[in-house]
Amino acid sequence: MIEILLATYNGSEYIEEQINSILSQTFKEWHLTIRDDFSTDDTYDKLLEFQGMYPEKIKVLEDRTASKKACFNFMRLTRYAMENVDAPFYMFCDQDDVWEPDKIEQTFNMMKKMSRKYGENIPLLVHTDLFVVDENLSIISPSFMRYTNLDESKNLCDLLIMNSVVGCTIMVNRCLLEMFSKAPECDRIHMHDHFMALIAATYGKIGYVKCSTIKYRQHNDNSMGAADAASFTHKIKRFANGSKHYKEDVMLTYKQVGLLLELYENENPKPDEKIVSLLHGYAELENADKLKRIKFYIKYKILKKGFSRCIFQLLWA
Repeated sequence: MIEILLATYNGSEYIEEQINSILSQTFKEWHLTIRDDFSTDDTYDKLLEFQGMYPEKIKVLEDRTASKKACFNFMRLTRYAMENVDAPFYMFCDQDDVWEPDKIEQTFNMMKKMSRKYGENIPLLVHTDLFVVDENLSIISPSFMRYTNLDESKNLCDLLIMNSVVGCTIMVNRCLLEMFSKAPECDRIHMHDHFMALIAATYGKIGYVKCSTIKYRQHNDNSMGAADAASFTHKIKRFANGSKHYKEDVMLTYKQVGLLLELYENENPKPDEKIVSLLHGYAELENADKLKRIKFYIKYKILKKGFSRCIFQLLWA
């Protein structure tokens, strides 16, 4: 059984398409748990209608206390799942996308291969590529990874500085979810998907399905979105945002690694000493000067993908 965790907030316009795409999956052994973050539109009413039509497949949580942040909404879903759901694998779902019919099947096939190879007692994570589409589902790009100039790197050094794991594509095993559920709701977590990717890269394994399994809808209300990395306009916009925005973003990555160490440093089996040293060194960059940061980046090859990103990283270190 696959447990799907869906977080909603004022998603009335698109939520029916999303849930119907889950109902249309080729893989049928799934259950959907939904937590609404106190929507002010009719999202919750629509969710209750779906629950009424498919009571064996869909559960809408009564807890609607506002968390005011998508990351925290997913964290509350995670804690609920750990206490009330006994499933070996879990997926995360956004309210405004559309899943390809074989999304669960494709992702689960990779997860089964990894489970056989590595066992289920270490954190395992599988993610996929995405179609980038407009609000009417017309394709902007067949590959989110190419569009945003990212890759499927499983390398911890790459993931420290820049996340390439998109939360709405991932499947994790129970071991990873259990570790993640220990994390507090706090501003030291960059995003839930980034934090889970770091757990998997440090203590377990990451797998990637090189095909697009989701239509990732771009619209005015996206909490996160996809930007064309090759666009000159995008580069100018990033530069115009200036060093303050960049430094705040990177500072969060240092804080996030510090939290990772606090929560899991005594987990067994412990990661290699070199990995522990790398994590401590990266977390300590929060209080380091610019020169020390640049030296650390170069020594461990912790560089953002793309020429302009690297330049901004070193310029605003």
